[in-house]
Amino acid sequence: MRSLAVAGWRARNRAVPAAVMLCLLASCGGGPVVPPEVTPEATPEVTPEVTPEVTPEAIPADGQATVAPTLDKTVSATTGAVEGRVELPSATSRQASQGRPAVWIEVGGQKYFQSTGTDGSFAFGSLPSGGSYDLSAAYPGYTRQQSNIAIQANNVANAGTFQLPADSNPQTGGLTGLVIDSQGNPVGGALIGISNSTNFGLTGGDGIYSFVELPPTELEVTAQKAGVGQASQKLTITKGRMSVVTLRLTGAQSGGPQPPTVNVEADRSRVSVTVAVKLKATVQPAVGRRVEKYEWDYEGDGRYDVESDSTAESTFAYDTAGIYNATLRVTDDAGQANSNFVTIRVLAARKPTVTAYVSPSGGSVHQVFTFNATTTADPVARVTFYQWDFDGDGKVDATSGSTAERTWSYTTAGTYAAKLTVTDNFGQTASATVNVGVDAVSAVVVVD
Repeated sequence: MRSLAVAGWRARNRAVPAAVMLCLLASCGGGPVVPPEVTPEATPEVTPEVTPEVTPEAIPADGQATVAPTLDKTVSATTGAVEGRVELPSATSRQASQGRPAVWIEVGGQKYFQSTGTDGSFAFGSLPSGGSYDLSAAYPGYTRQQSNIAIQANNVANAGTFQLPADSNPQTGGLTGLVIDSQGNPVGGALIGISNSTNFGLTGGDGIYSFVELPPTELEVTAQKAGVGQASQKLTITKGRMSVVTLRLTGAQSGGPQPPTVNVEADRSRVSVTVAVKLKATVQPAVGRRVEKYEWDYEGDGRYDVESDSTAESTFAYDTAGIYNATLRVTDDAGQANSNFVTIRVLAARKPTVTAYVSPSGGSVHQVFTFNATTTADPVARVTFYQWDFDGDGKVDATSGSTAERTWSYTTAGTYAAKLTVTDNFGQTASATVNVGVDAVSAVVVVD
């Protein structure tokens, strides 16, 4: 499925650290749903003076589980795991753009939840063995599906596929979004609260939070993290829809440990499936600190795919069309982490086609030949680069960003296979060759 090739990276088993979304009452269900592309600049900044105080002490002590599950298939002599898939059989493109289904599991009176992967997959690991757990999946406008899963030590249970049937009369909605700092970087580990409710959650490493099965009403969502700041915003929950709210944290107190700053770039923001994207970042740790770990989450789903202790650069090719927030999380030697992302639009564009020709098709050495070509591209693409190898030796002799037309002359007689390679704006290539016959110049004999 994936294609990556960067020295120094170690592939990971889709694991997410302890940054899982947390719900504390049995009446709350939900999971982190990757929101559509959210522009931090468009988010109204809320001053901390009007932010309601939300503290960890407000969480009921009797509702806390001792160990949170992991979002992977980790098992041991005392724990097991569960995996499965979720499908929205009748999902529309509009619904798909609002995020993916949420899955949650209840452990020790608490509910831990996550969003599914792009293929609908999910996993929970490190679950105490010898018991059974309620597993649920939901999405606004669809009917919740549940199952009770028995967990055995050193074993991964298969929950099968949850198919969420459409609900023609949904009574609840959902809320998802992104928590960012004052510079627009996603904030992981922020505490999220909802007004008039004891439901709480934590953002994942990519800054995403989510709640589902919320009644249609006006509420206020609040986010805060020590050393970063706090923010809140009012909104109205709509039946059958996932509302999206970005919260920018401000008002951080100075003097505490500061995380590294992270700015992420890509060599192209639009690409076709299977075409590699080169990712890199500029990272600046706090004074006196050094970066110890770089982690890439290519799909922006909160599940980090590879990690490195030496480089912030990576290469990745997507095999499914969509909009992805390629996220880099950086951790320094003090344990301070920060992340940021770049948005990649992946299309299933058809490769370009090319037909090369030359005029004249044959001639002699030192004669000028004119090469040209006709090309076609996908309706959403265009050819942006032309490369000619006139003598077929594998070396590029001429390039252009605007036209295929070029002239060339040969100094040695022979038959040449001139090759043209074109590249479209999604990085896809196509090639064509045309043969040229070149004769030696005949000697001219002058007779007196």
